[in-house]
Amino acid sequence: MAAPTGRDAYLVSYGVVGNELRVQFSISHDQGATWTAPRTLGIPPGLRADNQILPTVAIAPDGRLDIVYYDLAVPSLLENTYLISSSDGGARFSSPQLLSSARSNTSLESTFGNGPFDGVSSSLPPMARPSLPGRTIAAP
Repeated sequence: MAAPTGRDAYLVSYGVVGNELRVQFSISHDQGATWTAPRTLGIPPGLRADNQILPTVAIAPDGRLDIVYYDLAVPSLLENTYLISSSDGGARFSSPQLLSSARSNTSLESTFGNGPFDGVSSSLPPMARPSLPGRTIAAP
């Protein structure tokens, strides 16, 4: 969740939509007392059968919202990192932008914890530090 100064707050999560996991986005205009219905965001073109997981949201100094998440290919469990952004408070988001051509293998076991996703954050650069040429992405 991210909340700039003021009354609006932004929540990203992921959950089952149909048969896949999808990034979900909601806005509160009253400091979290109520929330909009979750909207599905960030399905990369041509990858509708993939799952989008583990999103994080950050607000840039100019108010731009950046959401970074993993796209998990099924059944290989190889993933890519994507970015979507909004410059209008979450009304519209950009098309997903691939941040790295290096794919991570989430089927590798972690050296800490249990389960296939425990090693995700250790197998890729930190999600808060992706970069695109000529642009700094907001960090949570």
